Amino acid sequence: MSDFPSQQQDKFVLRLPDGMRDRIKSVADKNGRSMNAEIIRVLDATFPILPKEIEEALGMLGNATIAMGEQHANYDQDQVRAIIRESCETILDWANPKDTD
Repeated sequence: MSDFPSQQQDKFVLRLPDGMRDRIKSVADKNGRSMNAEIIRVLDATFPILPKEIEEALGMLGNATIAMGEQHANYDQDQVRAIIRESCETILDWANPKDTD
């Protein structure tokens, strides 16, 4: 058993194109981070953990979009439009927080 939590974390072997390791090292050094920390920073920015309400809004938006595309008689188009509008507002509010100062 390890005394270091990092040894228990997921590991992933990655092949880098020629020169990329040096570029990552250079940026990491400039930012005062390890190469691992710099790669994690970039991955976190690219693949953020979305709040549950945003995941739900995206799911509702996807379902409503499918319903609009099908234009099935069982779907109330005004209700579907309202769901789309509400879902988009939730996502935009999250993406563009208003200052509370």
